[in-house]
Amino acid sequence: MSYLGAFGIDSYVGIPASTHRFSTGGAYEPSALTYSIYEEGNTTGIAEDQSMVPASPWDSIVGCYWVRVQLTALAGYEVGKNYLVVVKATVDGVSAIETHTFQVTETAAKLAYFPDESPMDAAALRTALGLAAANLDTQFAAIPTAAEINDEVKDVLATDTLAEPTTVPAANATAFAKLAWLFLLARNEALQTKTTPTASIKNDSGTVIATSTTSDNGETFTRGKWTNA
Repeated sequence: MSYLGAFGIDSYVGIPASTHRFSTGGAYEPSALTYSIYEEGNTTGIAEDQSMVPASPWDSIVGCYWVRVQLTALAGYEVGKNYLVVVKATVDGVSAIETHTFQVTETAAKLAYFPDESPMDAAALRTALGLAAANLDTQFAAIPTAAEINDEVKDVLATDTLAEPTTVPAANATAFAKLAWLFLLARNEALQTKTTPTASIKNDSGTVIATSTTSDNGETFTRGKWTNA
């Protein structure tokens, strides 16, 4: 008995058979060759005594036969069931049988990615992930290490430059935009005169880029929002 494997519903199972002459053991053409398929312990087959003998042997090899059977629900195959294949042969007047088993699992597509019975080997995992078979180690090696990520972060903070803002950041601007604005307010020249109720902030070259309306009623000084100049 041999185990043919686990197959998704609607996929195909291949059933092999080889025939030999009883007296010599050599490959020999059978006079009759059939297969039957039974579900679990049922004695009534889903398919019974189906001929396996085509016009010529498989690939013209004497005594070699192979058929494909589609495992459809319409034909009676069910997910989660085990099946017995019985191959019957008559060769040179001598009858013999050979048996195989297989299982029907999920759909063929799901089985390829989530095999229920057989764990994925390395090749199946690469196929499921879409990785090149000869390049798996290289692709994993390209993933940055913790030290490399740390160096990148330090590079952003200590090496990369941040341009001076040219407009007032929005309320939902990025953290870098807001940080740059705070630095501009602290570093650059700002103007406020007693006769003009407007404050202004300049960029590094001395151009006013934003203004703010101010007021003072003798008790409370108010500065409005910065707006683009």
